[in-house]
Amino acid sequence: MTSTLTDLFVPAVEETSFALDFAAALLLAGPGGGHVTAYHAVPDPRRVANSNPLWDMAEVEASFGERSRARQARLSETFERLRSDAPRGVSTDWQVADGDASILAPKAARASDLVVIHNRGAADRLNLSDLHLALLARSGRGVLLLPAALKAVPARILIAWNGSMEAGRAVAAAMPLLKMAERVDVLSLGEVEAHAPEPETLTEALRRKGINAAILSVGDRLGATANQVEQAAGDIGADLIVMGAYGHARWRESILGGMTQHMLAEPKLPVLMAH
Repeated sequence: MTSTLTDLFVPAVEETSFALDFAAALLLAGPGGGHVTAYHAVPDPRRVANSNPLWDMAEVEASFGERSRARQARLSETFERLRSDAPRGVSTDWQVADGDASILAPKAARASDLVVIHNRGAADRLNLSDLHLALLARSGRGVLLLPAALKAVPARILIAWNGSMEAGRAVAAAMPLLKMAERVDVLSLGEVEAHAPEPETLTEALRRKGINAAILSVGDRLGATANQVEQAAGDIGADLIVMGAYGHARWRESILGGMTQHMLAEPKLPVLMAH
């Protein structure tokens, strides 16, 4: 089936990770001849200079500005190198804005179908990247988090389902990938709230869209933990997990639900999340 991922958004922060993210976005856009936007936000050197009153502001601004320009040049070179090998029919553009990436990137991403960004985890789950959390909280888009290079379009996908709004948004964001997959398995994350779709209902809906979908059982319906989700994904050879980004009733970017924290802080597979 043809992908409808027509617009992908890739934050450009650091050369190595940006190269992997941009290459992945080009790969995902390829089947449908989509468009990939690379977005680089240039921090204000005055914020760095003002962070310590003992520093010489002019000296810090000059040094920071020089490093910032060099980083932007390297990222731009990476963009140009990779775009030259883009699949036929895929278009690209390079955008630069002045300001904090965690503020600007979520806004800039809102016209896209999917955000693609690296996620190599964190030892302390409460100190995750501001940019990752901001994209999940404020872009209104699905966010594909990659712990390593994406070698191929995902063929076996696991949906971690609990009938929540977040899970529904994640499935909607992943729909083009689900349609391209060879098989999609739906794993229950526990009791579904009243009137929300059960895993069987979601599976039937996916099948009506021509998706090869099936229920995946882990022995009971009490709900799977993060480790069980990862184990189930490993057992079936999944190369992508789709799930909601769950938090407390009132979203706070520094406080996430335990499963979401685990998936962000200790990534083993690509995860597509939505909040």
